[in-house]
Amino acid sequence: MYPAILIALIAAPPVLLFLLKSSPPAAFLSLCAGALLAIYAGDDLVRQVDGVAPQWADGNAWTVVLIVVPVIASLFLMRKSVLRRSKLLIQIVPALCTGLLLAILVVDNLSPSLRAGFTSLDLWRYLHNGAAAIVAAGAITSLFFLWLKPLKRSPKHK
Repeated sequence: MYPAILIALIAAPPVLLFLLKSSPPAAFLSLCAGALLAIYAGDDLVRQVDGVAPQWADGNAWTVVLIVVPVIASLFLMRKSVLRRSKLLIQIVPALCTGLLLAILVVDNLSPSLRAGFTSLDLWRYLHNGAAAIVAAGAITSLFFLWLKPLKRSPKHK
C-alpha cells in the first residue's frame, strides 16, 4: 500500500499539470512557498488552532495542509495558462520535480507511525537522498522558464 501511495504522490502533480494545462514552474515555486510557510508559520498556526479547537491541533496534519494548499491553488488558479501541449512537454522537469518534492515534503511531515511505512521503501531512500538535486533542478528550471517568458506590454507603453 505504501509504494502505491508514494507513487500517487509523485505522479499526481505532473498529471494534473498536464490535464489542467497549468504552469509547472508556478506549481513548483508554490510548493516551495508552502514548505517555507509550514516551516515559519506552522507552529504558530497549530498554537492558534489549539487555543480555539484543541481536537483539531494535530501539528503534522496542519504542516501537510500548509505545504499542499498553495500547490493545489496554483494548479486550479493557473489552469489553461499553458495553452499549447508542446510548451507543457518542454516544462516536464519542473513538473516532475514538483511531484518528487511534494512526496518528500508530505512524507517527511507525517506522524512517525505513518512515516515508518514509507521510510522502509527503497524508492523513499532514493527520493530522500536525491532531495537536494530535486530542489536544485526544479528551482533552476522553474526560474529559467519564468525568465524566458516574454512580458506582455499594454499598448499604452509602446
